[in-house]
Amino acid sequence: MPSFRMFMLAMLFFTGGMQMQIVAQGWLVYHISGSGLALGIVTSMWSVSAIVFSPIGGVVADRMERRRLLILTWGAAAAIFAVLTILIMADLIQVWHLALGAFLHGALFSFNIPARFAFLAQLVGNSHLMSATALISVIFNFTGAISPLIGGGLIDLLGPSAAYLIVALLYLLTAGVTILLPPSETRNTASRPGVLPELIAGIRYILKDFSLRWLWVLGLVTVVLGQPYFILLPGFAAATLGLPAFGLGLLFSTVAVGALVGNLMVASLQGTTRLWQCMLLLGAASGVSLMWLALTQSLYPALAALFILGVSGLPFFTLNQTEVQLRTAPEMRGRVLSLFTLTWAAMPLGAIPVSSAADKVGFSIPILFCGGAILAIMVVAAWLCRSMLGLTPQHRKPSNLSAGA
Repeated sequence: MPSFRMFMLAMLFFTGGMQMQIVAQGWLVYHISGSGLALGIVTSMWSVSAIVFSPIGGVVADRMERRRLLILTWGAAAAIFAVLTILIMADLIQVWHLALGAFLHGALFSFNIPARFAFLAQLVGNSHLMSATALISVIFNFTGAISPLIGGGLIDLLGPSAAYLIVALLYLLTAGVTILLPPSETRNTASRPGVLPELIAGIRYILKDFSLRWLWVLGLVTVVLGQPYFILLPGFAAATLGLPAFGLGLLFSTVAVGALVGNLMVASLQGTTRLWQCMLLLGAASGVSLMWLALTQSLYPALAALFILGVSGLPFFTLNQTEVQLRTAPEMRGRVLSLFTLTWAAMPLGAIPVSSAADKVGFSIPILFCGGAILAIMVVAAWLCRSMLGLTPQHRKPSNLSAGA
């Protein structure tokens, strides 16, 4: 499928830039401030803007031509990182600049994420959706294994401005490749209700479906409790392990290598696989690996824990998103996916308290608590959602619940 291969090339550039940006931003914030709380605040600004803009972004993704929306948002992201590059080169960069950049980045991707997932589903169709989603995740993990090392190396050799410049160029390349894709189907918006009624329709659609409600809850739990460790890795690398920027890149890369292995396994799953069982097992395994990471004080045990966390944690989201799209009618996907993006917007609920606690009591105790809580919640979900455990993709049909859409 030529269009899908072109889309994968765009994702290669995009995820490469995003993975490098994570390392560069974390390194820069920590070396400007020396504070875990500052790391949590800057990273959380992405989520704050997502809370504001994600519901609107989903409605726009269901109304606007999706390829055009992707080109606009990726092009604007390139401009943001170009400005940050100039500030770094001029030695004017401050934490608040990075926080504002994260806020604007989050606003753009509140529109980009639902459009991207809905465009992918339209590009490949439901029959290939699980494999396509897993392959995109494989690209994400592949670049995650390489880009952090490149980013860390660039910072050590040339400074953070070099890494930020490459991020801006990669986003620009992503927009350029997307221009070559065929446009998505056009929508007649003249007869459609306003933005607010369509947003309310999306909320009702989720609330009326048992599986979508629980998928949202599980996604929320794994973001709020499972992502703070990622924010604190720069401090953990510097203060506990004594690593340079390249060593921080190695930690991020190890997670990505594990996720690459996990998502390759997900991509090979058959239509008879019980996806809910796999998803909950992966969620439980991510909780256990977080607890392991919390108890490590040296490099090699930390790498082992991060690898297992990658194998279990990110493939969990692949299965979660696949289930959401299989359960959602095509005309509702933009809105439903944007409301699921709000689970990522809730990250400050875990990031701020955990990063603040880490400044006071260290990395181990708050991360140990997060891992234990995830494990317990997955066990409870397995009991309450036991009617879903035997279902396979062959049983999935989009919900036709009336939502007023």
